Amino acid sequence: MKFIQNTWRVLPHMKPKLGLCSIRCLSVILGILGPWVQAQFVATEVVYHNAIGPVAGTNSTNQEFGDELILEGDNRKVVAFSFEYNGQFEADGDETVVLRFYRNDGESLVANVKTPGTLIYQSEPFAVFPDYNFASITGIDAVVPERFTFTVQFSGMTGLSTDRAGLVLRHPPHIGKSYDDIWVRFANGWSPYQWGGDPIANFACQVTAAVDTSVSFQDLWLDEDGIPTMKIRGPRNQTMIVYSSADKKTWSPMDLRVLKQREFTLKDTDHTSALTRYYRATLINSKPIEVTDLNILGNGKTRVSVSGPNGMPFTLQATGDFKTWEDVFTLAFRTRPIVAQDDGAKDASKRFYRIVLNDVTVQDEGSIEETIVTYPQDFETESE
Repeated sequence: MKFIQNTWRVLPHMKPKLGLCSIRCLSVILGILGPWVQAQFVATEVVYHNAIGPVAGTNSTNQEFGDELILEGDNRKVVAFSFEYNGQFEADGDETVVLRFYRNDGESLVANVKTPGTLIYQSEPFAVFPDYNFASITGIDAVVPERFTFTVQFSGMTGLSTDRAGLVLRHPPHIGKSYDDIWVRFANGWSPYQWGGDPIANFACQVTAAVDTSVSFQDLWLDEDGIPTMKIRGPRNQTMIVYSSADKKTWSPMDLRVLKQREFTLKDTDHTSALTRYYRATLINSKPIEVTDLNILGNGKTRVSVSGPNGMPFTLQATGDFKTWEDVFTLAFRTRPIVAQDDGAKDASKRFYRIVLNDVTVQDEGSIEETIVTYPQDFETESE
């Protein structure tokens, strides 16, 4: 099956005319493995952010305390955590803090309210300094649930008003949510605490998670008509292409899309039930496939610009009746638009164009073996 993208019509003699950020950060490094375009991402997403509202005060204590956070976004592997604090002390050099993450799976206080329980992450003690400051811990590598509690515990201070440190209170969160209470660890266990809404009990902090750029087949089944059906998962807002093959060497594009949601369902209506068929999905760079700058030259020929994901092979085709298509130009997309000339246009009263993505050949089948699913072995019937 050929994947066809964009159909254009050309008429004769006409020319178409404080340091905490809330930004999702994404960097892309492109490399090529044979004819395959491989995308390696170094990406992060801010999944909780509370640093815009006015400072409502500070909470200072030598006890361990913190806040339960409800994250936004898709990603839960925390790689960095930042918070604001106020140091009310004269530095002796031994003032430190420890950061911890907990699951809220501890003691049940009331319905659906549980204390911090399982420890997910604990930092080494690190130095804190007098006055208002911003602390950022990187390289964390901890997977957290959608709701978890972070805590801090300051050391090296007496806790008196002239020798203490505390977290800064701000409200509301810009990304994510938090309840109007905090958790404090007393000698007899955890207890919630609040100020009756004045101020609202939310601490200024930011949670940054690594973007999950993996691509996977979540579910494989045969529908009631025996058609192979796949639920495929990948990173939101990235471009994915799905291929099929009869021999693991020559691969034909089945589907190309930008993922608006993390999962989508795809059916292979071109399969033959008696034959083995292989599938794989991969990310490509997100440059759209386009035919632009259509021009009619003085000799009646046409010239067009085509662009698409760098390295992907394609053929530009033309027709006058939508029945018979002829090849105009075959190449692989480059970083810049490619200009193609259609000599056959000079004898045509009207001309339509489309781009067909070509098959690709993989020289080293072993390099992609772990990404392949196989029909019929990997597919279950709906009744199963």
